[in-house]
This record gives sequence, structure tokens and C-alpha cells, in this order.
Amino acid sequence: MRLEYVILGYCEFYVRAAHAVCFLNLCHEKGFLYQPVTAHDDEDTYCYRCRLAISSALLKHCAQCGIEVCNVIYGGLPRFFYRYRRRAGLAVGGLLACILVWLSCHVVWDVRIEAEGDVSHIHMREQLAVCGLSVGDWIPDLETDEIESRLLTTSQGIAWVSINMRGTVAYVQIRPLLTPDEAGSNGETVNLVAGGEGIVESVRLMAGEVVVKPGDLVRKGQLLISGVRDVGVDGFALTEARGEVMARTTHMIRVEIPLSYEQKVYTGEKKREKTLFFFGKAIKVTKSTGIIGGNCDTIKRLEIYSLFGNAALPVSMETVEVRPYEMHTVNLAPDEAQKRAYEQLGRELTMATRDAMLLSRRVTCELTDEACVLTCTYTSLENIAVPLPFATESGERVPE
Repeated sequence: MRLEYVILGYCEFYVRAAHAVCFLNLCHEKGFLYQPVTAHDDEDTYCYRCRLAISSALLKHCAQCGIEVCNVIYGGLPRFFYRYRRRAGLAVGGLLACILVWLSCHVVWDVRIEAEGDVSHIHMREQLAVCGLSVGDWIPDLETDEIESRLLTTSQGIAWVSINMRGTVAYVQIRPLLTPDEAGSNGETVNLVAGGEGIVESVRLMAGEVVVKPGDLVRKGQLLISGVRDVGVDGFALTEARGEVMARTTHMIRVEIPLSYEQKVYTGEKKREKTLFFFGKAIKVTKSTGIIGGNCDTIKRLEIYSLFGNAALPVSMETVEVRPYEMHTVNLAPDEAQKRAYEQLGRELTMATRDAMLLSRRVTCELTDEACVLTCTYTSLENIAVPLPFATESGERVPE
């Protein structure tokens, strides 16, 4: 079937074989265009097809000339839409769907953040939205260079940022600033200095020059392994000092548990609001009525919907929950306060020695009218060497 018949519509009908010659003469005389259809089972009839626009006039002339026409069938897109003319919602829905598909190809569907180190993705999304990049933004109007400049200017702790658009997804790569403790291990010129006071027990050198020996008492910030390496007659070379300096260190932990304190107790009342974000537009879904007075906690949760768990959709739901609470006074018995103090001391001591070996500890307990106070002095064996980058006379770091 011709494409024009599908788009403009067609009329298909059968003519008796005895009237076929009259039908052909009529079409030739009146200038009607037709298409013969040879695929049919009845040998007493011939099948023809014409455009829908001339079908009424052709069938009328056939009736006037006594040409018998049967099995008239109408088809094509015009006939299809005419059949559903009373269902306007289908046409409107189809039109809206086409518009939505076109619009969705020109707006940001998702913002994916790839960051090194401990960077909060939620906070970074908020910063990007302030700088002009969020879900629902019009892609042709995005100026990624300006957004990058604004983010570097307004956000602290960011050393480098890059924004790349791939289709409707914005990929944001962020590199945070390194602190002195995080520097090193990248081929930079660094010294290893003492992170705290202690007595050196052993030294394991991997690169650099050792300037301390076992038994030495070192202070915080004192040089342990130098990144300046003597190369004889050629002078010296700058390198990355690497190694491990195990030292016996002494620390103190103080834990205080009051015998009377204020505790937060929730009343059980909750107010919850839900906001739907569709292509960056906020739509209130539910809203609690009434005003909650007094003290309350506000908890926000953002749920981003995705397709099959991978492809993020430009649809998210934010839930804001307000929970009021009251402050109640709690009185503890001395034995209970002492028990809690020892439990807290155990947790803090475990965290403090997670990268060290605990050698000894001494705990003193003091009970007063107001609190139970534990003082723990402990000795541990730990690596006190921390990297500290340094510069040459010109102020630039020199690689090895």
C-alpha cells in the first residue's frame, strides 16, 4: 500500500466483473485515480483502492451509472482519528506526551557528583543549585564555565571542579583541597615530623634520611625523617620522606557524667510535609495544618526515584518531619553514673587506640555532689610520623 493512502486515507471496494469495463471508462472520463488490488479470492469481482478525498464522488458516479460496488472499506489515519473523535482526551494526551518528550530532551534530568575524599553529596547539590545547576534547568541556557567559577568562589575546600553534560545528565567532578596531613604519597617533597610527644622505640625507613634513633624523646613537630637526601659531591636531592616511627606516647582521657541532667523526650506528636520535585519544580503533596510551639526537631529526607535502580529520574520526594519534644530532668544514682562513666571511657579508649597498641592505663574515679569524673592516663605504642610538605627557596615544591 502506498504511503500516501496511509497518511491521507483510502477507500477500498469491489466491482463486479461484468461492470469492470464500465468502471474503467468512468474513471478515465472523470479523471478519477485508482489503484487495482489483485490479491482477492473472488474471481467474479475486482478490488480497487482510491484516495479518501475522491471516494464519495467516485461511489456516487458509480451508483448513477449502475455500476454495482460492494464491500466498501475505509482506512488510513484520517479514518482512525475520525473513529475516536469523541475521545478528545486521547488526542490531548498524545499531544502532551509528544511535548513532554521534546521538553525532556532539553532539561537536566540528573546531577551526578563524582568527588574524591569525604564530600557530602547532599551539601554539594545545594551549592550547585545556588550556583545555577539543578535538576530541571534548561540545558541550552546552561553556562558550565560560569557555574564552575561561582562554585570555586563561593564554596570552601574545593580545589578543582569540572561540569560535563552527557545528554540530559550533568556529571560534576570535584577535587577537594588537601590538608597538610593528607598531602604526601603523591611524589611530593615532604618531611616526616612528630605528630605528638613520645619516646622513640623503633624506626622503619623507606625513603629519606633518618634524624632520630630509638630512645630519643621527641616533641610535637620535631623532624623525624628528612626529605633532604645527601648525595655526596653532588650536594643534596629533595624527595618524599617515607617511613614509620613507633614511639611510646602518653595520653589522658577525662569522662564526666553528671548526676542530674536534662533529657530530651518526644511528645509523640508529628507534623509531616511532603514536596514533590518534578524537573526542579516544587509541588506540595501534603501539608500539615497547625503550628507547633516550643522545642522541636526538624528532620528532612530526600528520596530520588530511579528507573530499574540505575537510571535516575527527574522526580524526587522531600519529606520534612517536625517532632516536638520536652526537656525532663533525670537524676542518676552514683552507682549508675559510675557505670555509665566506665562504659563511655571504654568506648573513647577503644577509638583512641584503634591504630595503636595499648600498653598500660591508670584510671582514677572521683564522685562529687554533681558528677562522677573518671580520669584515665594511658600509654600506647603508635606511629607518630606524619607528612609535612615543604617548599624550596623559590616557594615551589620540587619533585624527586
